[in-house]
Amino acid sequence: MAAGNGINDEIREQRKSMKGKGLKANLDYFFYYYKLHMAIAAAVIIIGGWFIHDAMTSKEMVFYSAAINSGISHFDDSFGDGFMDYLNLDRDKYVCNIDNSLYFDSENMNANLEVQQKIVTLSASGTLDTVIADRKSFAFYALGGLFNDLREYYTDDELAALGERIYYVDAAKIEENRESDSEIEYKEMTYEEMKEPIPVGIILTDSSELKKIGAYEGLEPLIGICYSSGHADYSKKFIDFLTK
Repeated sequence: MAAGNGINDEIREQRKSMKGKGLKANLDYFFYYYKLHMAIAAAVIIIGGWFIHDAMTSKEMVFYSAAINSGISHFDDSFGDGFMDYLNLDRDKYVCNIDNSLYFDSENMNANLEVQQKIVTLSASGTLDTVIADRKSFAFYALGGLFNDLREYYTDDELAALGERIYYVDAAKIEENRESDSEIEYKEMTYEEMKEPIPVGIILTDSSELKKIGAYEGLEPLIGICYSSGHADYSKKFIDFLTK
């Protein structure tokens, strides 16, 4: 048997052993077998972090959100400043990073290695708090188990007040994707079709804050709180900021 085949067989066996073990275990598996790619991606992020650190003069980062396919080259400074003011945080001491450098091509998954690496790296490190994305990109990450159940942050009354702005995903489908060796595919499902619907996103179509900066024009943006968010309290406040 060729050496390459032996490695492939080992990977297949490892994949089988990961079934039903959840996203954390699968992330560990991902890091182990793709550590070279991840090391490159991590190096890029670390180098970028140095520049951010220097630019922010040692300010403490208290929140990190990724905005995928925002449609604009950068978020206006007033956007981040507005959120800082909403939190009543001193801008001289703290900073919130809204990273809109990410582009996800739902029609060509092979073109998404860089964004995938960055999302996985930031999630695994507990850095990534929320993700804003167009509906199709959001659905891909939701089906991959990136987002937490919003019931962990919102009361039943708060969720009821959001009404049709809540985006649900089928927990049974997430588990199915975890157990499959196939690529995650986007497939819209109605609430009635789901075996175990869980609220993971909030639709931001009417967000006045996003409209002010011209983000997601002509698209349906959604936001979710990442399963590994290290600043869940600020994550919810960011959603409140965008939906107020």
